[in-house]
Amino acid sequence: MDKSILFVDDEEMVLSSLRRELAEWLEDLGYNMVSATSVDAGLALVRANPGQFRVVVSDLKMPGKLGTVLLGAVASEFPDISTVLLTGFAEIEEIKKAIRSGIISFVQKPWDANLLQAELMRAIELATLKRERRTHVSQLEQEAVWLKRIHHALLLPKPQTDGQLRWGLGYRPARATLDGGGDFFQIRHLSAERVLVCIGSIDAPGAQGTYHAMLVRDELLTLIQDQNPNLTQRPNTILEQLNNRLCTMGLEVPGYFMSMTVAAIDLTRHQLRMSNAGGEQYMDCTKGEWETHHLPSPGIGFKPDLLFSTREHPFHPGDRLLLASPSLMVGADQLHQLEKAAEAVEIARIDNTAAQTVLDQIDSDATRDQTMILCGWKE
Repeated sequence: MDKSILFVDDEEMVLSSLRRELAEWLEDLGYNMVSATSVDAGLALVRANPGQFRVVVSDLKMPGKLGTVLLGAVASEFPDISTVLLTGFAEIEEIKKAIRSGIISFVQKPWDANLLQAELMRAIELATLKRERRTHVSQLEQEAVWLKRIHHALLLPKPQTDGQLRWGLGYRPARATLDGGGDFFQIRHLSAERVLVCIGSIDAPGAQGTYHAMLVRDELLTLIQDQNPNLTQRPNTILEQLNNRLCTMGLEVPGYFMSMTVAAIDLTRHQLRMSNAGGEQYMDCTKGEWETHHLPSPGIGFKPDLLFSTREHPFHPGDRLLLASPSLMVGADQLHQLEKAAEAVEIARIDNTAAQTVLDQIDSDATRDQTMILCGWKE
């Protein structure tokens, strides 16, 4: 049998009584009874094969070490195993200690057979639930990993680099969470001299974020394709028209926030025009000086006919632009890390690998997926 209950007591007579009273009942349940006569021996059995044991029952008073030491160690190292204290001593402090260590029950000697069986059954059911939960969580974690891969493949394609502008995309999936991400971007070469860059984020978890990001990304792409190349001079118009389209679509994202930054680069005019929705920040570097910009603005998709502002910057060979998820643009220290890491990359060497290296150097609490686009005009 691979399912067992371990009984630990220094008195062989007690173990014999337990075996006589419980062996047949446990066998009917499909369980084996294993015994040990000391804390060290019991803990060694559990550590050697933790998957075998569902419940550990221990006496309190034993030579050398108290049973609470065993039960505390088992509860700490193997949380899927239920622990029960069996004692003939009314030592309240030790019982309190055992409860704090995670035991689910204690039974006093001499025990009542029906009560003992009831407590053991409760311990078995709890152990079963814990194992089922762990299996379920493991499955969810695997699904989250694949969801992030799907998100990355569908919404974060590799940016194309032309002769003058160098692009790199960095992506970091959320750590220690089942959530996927709602980040997406578009880089559109509307002509040889005009480039449009859009990066957006939807604060929706898991599959909802990926699904709604796909809808917004596709609507944005349709909007850009339907307009003439001069649209690059009016990034605020892109946001205004996209906002109206999303409101018409009636996306079901109650309580979630959508933000987006649009950068329009005109190489002939040496001009960078920026607009954003949701107040996201962006960074640019002109003549070696980095500056972080913030345009207060509403989110998109909640109210039609909103107006968005535009800010214009000079953009020349040697200049850089950095767009990133909101969680990356937080705090002076983190912004300084971004500046230093991005500055260390030669513009001629900017690509996905370089952008990923920059992102990996940033120490941030990545509880959500993070995306970064680094752009430079090669001299």
